[in-house]
Amino acid sequence: EFWMMEPEMAWMHQDESLDLQ
Repeated sequence: EFWMMEPEMAWMHQDESLDLQ
């Protein structure tokens, strides 16, 4: 989970996950 180190990437990833579901 390398993106967790980047706050911006983290919320972007979470947003994509929510959108996919």
